[in-house]
Amino acid sequence: MNIRRPNLKIRLLGMMIFLLCRLVAVGSDQTPSANEVERPVIGPPGEKDLGRIIRLERENAVVEFQGQSEVIKSMVQSGILSLTKSDSLKSGWEKIAAPGERVGVFIAPDGWSDSSTLVPIIESLIQGLQSSGISKDQIFLWSRNPNDLSFLKSELQGILDPKSFLYAVNGGYDSEQTYESPVKGTLIWSDVEFGSEEPSAGRLSYVSKLLINRFDRVIQVGSLASDRIAGIRGHLYSLAYSGVDNFNRFLTHPAILAEAVPEIYALEPLADKTCLFITDALIGSVVGNRPGKIHYHPPVSELWISRDPVALDAYTLK
Repeated sequence: MNIRRPNLKIRLLGMMIFLLCRLVAVGSDQTPSANEVERPVIGPPGEKDLGRIIRLERENAVVEFQGQSEVIKSMVQSGILSLTKSDSLKSGWEKIAAPGERVGVFIAPDGWSDSSTLVPIIESLIQGLQSSGISKDQIFLWSRNPNDLSFLKSELQGILDPKSFLYAVNGGYDSEQTYESPVKGTLIWSDVEFGSEEPSAGRLSYVSKLLINRFDRVIQVGSLASDRIAGIRGHLYSLAYSGVDNFNRFLTHPAILAEAVPEIYALEPLADKTCLFITDALIGSVVGNRPGKIHYHPPVSELWISRDPVALDAYTLK
């Protein structure tokens, strides 16, 4: 059994973010004017990119609630250049993932108004990874359940092979890589211990085999979405939810969720493989739904890019 606990600083930061999500936010009339928003360094020492957020805004990125493909692609490209402090996209992407590495582009479940903003982001990611020497057959799109990506398949025909769409529940879970908690809940069909009559059944969450065996690097793409329990559908929450089984037991109370999410995220197959985080803030999803209800999706026309999920989730609370 391989259980890795985060250090106290990471755990407290994660708990603070999730507890803040439950409070009524007071908005500020002041917004940063610069594209690059500096934040205090958060994370392991020596990681100079942690704590930095690249904020990109284009007024014409969304027109009549439809993402403008070429504008969005240029935003992603500008963000990579700024984040990596590189002179070319090729050298910038080589700092994200090395040639020959298998990259899993994780799409956070739900929270998308439609695919008009997400597809150009994915296309730009694929083009960038290929420019760094990673072949298309080493690039995968994945999420927790098959229906999480069903709205993208037709849009990405000819860009990605159908075999490049992977799902945690279909890929299985590793019996040696686990997270243990005394919190127990009702097991469902996709959980490893579903049907077990052992008294201890339900105390473990098993890590997805995709994260252990299939990917060398993980890029996370999330939306600007609220959530009834978590407060926001941030990068920490989304990967923790999709990266292990038996997660529903933590949704019973915000305080339980606030402890479990940063601890799960700190597991080696999750935290050590993530290399880039993008928040699609082009069209915000206030209620965290996928159906396109325009009055619930205010246009923000921004992308936020970072290598630090804690800083990015904290910035989402602004």
